[in-house]
Amino acid sequence: MAWILAFLAGGLHAWAGRYYADPDTISYLDMADAYLRGDWSMALNGWWNPLYTWLLCGLQVVFEPAPSFEYPAVRLLNLVVFLGGLGTVQFMSREFVRWRHVLERERHWNDTVALPDWAVYALASVLHVWSGIELIGFEQGADLLIACLTYFALGWLLRMAREPESLGPYLALGLTLGCAYLTKAVMLPLAIPFLIVAAWLARPWPRAAVRTLLAAGAFAVCAAPFIVALSGAKGRFTYGDTGKSNYALYVSMKFGNNWSPPYFHWRGDVPGSGTPIHPTRLLMEQPPVYEFGEPFEHATYGAWYDPSHWYAGVQPTFDAANQLHVLRQHAEHYFGLLFARRPALVATLLVLVGLSWRRLRCLRSVTSLAIFTLPAVAALGLYALVHVEDRFVGGHVVALWLFALAGVRIPANDHFRGVTTIVSASLLVTLFLSAIVSPALADTRDIVRRQGGADDTRLRVASKLAQIGVSPGTKVAHIGDTFYAMWARPARVHVVAEITRKDADAFWYSDADTKAEVRSRLLAAGATVLVSDHPPQYDDGAGWFQVDEHAEVFACILDPGLSVRRTRSPSQEVDLAPSAGPSFRARTRG
Repeated sequence: MAWILAFLAGGLHAWAGRYYADPDTISYLDMADAYLRGDWSMALNGWWNPLYTWLLCGLQVVFEPAPSFEYPAVRLLNLVVFLGGLGTVQFMSREFVRWRHVLERERHWNDTVALPDWAVYALASVLHVWSGIELIGFEQGADLLIACLTYFALGWLLRMAREPESLGPYLALGLTLGCAYLTKAVMLPLAIPFLIVAAWLARPWPRAAVRTLLAAGAFAVCAAPFIVALSGAKGRFTYGDTGKSNYALYVSMKFGNNWSPPYFHWRGDVPGSGTPIHPTRLLMEQPPVYEFGEPFEHATYGAWYDPSHWYAGVQPTFDAANQLHVLRQHAEHYFGLLFARRPALVATLLVLVGLSWRRLRCLRSVTSLAIFTLPAVAALGLYALVHVEDRFVGGHVVALWLFALAGVRIPANDHFRGVTTIVSASLLVTLFLSAIVSPALADTRDIVRRQGGADDTRLRVASKLAQIGVSPGTKVAHIGDTFYAMWARPARVHVVAEITRKDADAFWYSDADTKAEVRSRLLAAGATVLVSDHPPQYDDGAGWFQVDEHAEVFACILDPGLSVRRTRSPSQEVDLAPSAGPSFRARTRG
């Protein structure tokens, strides 16, 4: 039943977002292309680790999706990862139930009951579906994979508690954590809490040392080859640069400055942030025009391909006021995520704790589980220091709620007989309606109305660009929010220069000579087409035309020698009259 529910809910969610790809996913796809070309200098990325990229490589090799089907194919892959997560969360819940049966043999657990086994299995599955669709989403396949591996690692820890003499779980834990690191670099420091729990479970300490070293060795076997290769490519030791750069961006530099990450085209202009080693190139100062065609000439959007290259030289600095501000913001975020988002979970936990309070020994079961929450607590704490998004901690939230709800025991007397069954059924029905049915209805609405990720406008823009002669490999420049120019990947073009959204007004309201100079410098930098995500203004004679009548995407040809075939209908004529306001209207990202 759980598999049918997950397949239906996950399949509907995947279909509702089939035409959307997150900017990170586009970079992962570019990485996959680099691996398949054997372009190792581009493939070894200091920002994104390779395991999810390797899955994309397999997708490309096996199915060879056409550019127009690539985004849906990625959604299909993420659905498979999501279903794999259901398998690992069931493994974790099964190991939890078996370990709980072992503990029930102890005297102080006599005459107590907890949530039934069937409720634990069902709760784990429902929590995973909720987390995978609402917290993580199918936009980020790497985060779905991390959740899958987190459940698997916790399952092996529970197996160790039940089979302390066996070496297999320690070996499996190390390999699982190694795969997690190959998915995201943050899992290298977050592997330490898992190993601490493994050592605690393997006591006495001489035996614990041997088993923990076995797990650490298995982790090293997985992680070391990539660390060596990445360090060689970067010319210094590194296991990934996201931690250092993100701390500088989200903590050291964020407050008191008029910007928010992701911060493109960092030039050391924020005081105390360091000196960039190889920043993007400034073609003009007014309006600011940036070029980034090299060294990632095959990237869809080079400014967001391996940001560690552009952030090289950044210096994270500690500021107590900034750090406290970040911690306060993230504490509020966690309160909403853990308590306000799903009040049914909180209410159920309070009911169970209230019932168990009459016999304090019933709460010992919660303390017995505390050691298994260490990895989740460590992950939430580490992210709280820097930057928190729901997708980062989705798997850990599932584990915390499962252990909390299934760990509390209440007296097994006539007065409380059947309470756990009633509580379990009520919670599962409430979660099903609020966390699964409600998102499914929203996905259905998007599909019917062809909105959100079900809107194929991005693919139509890519198709229209191909029809007018903008061939794969063409270098283009962009005005506006290039970060979300999702048409570029299916068009197989390379954005090599841009005028950012905050600087777009400076271009449109400049004089004709300045605009001509901008176009000349963009052409000299290799861009043959200039694209804007807003209707052009005050630029008569540049030859702007609307690429698709249903999309706010406009283009002009920079290279007179570029052969294009375009037809212009009245609906595609560009009105170059000024807008009603002094600046362009803001666009919602995504």
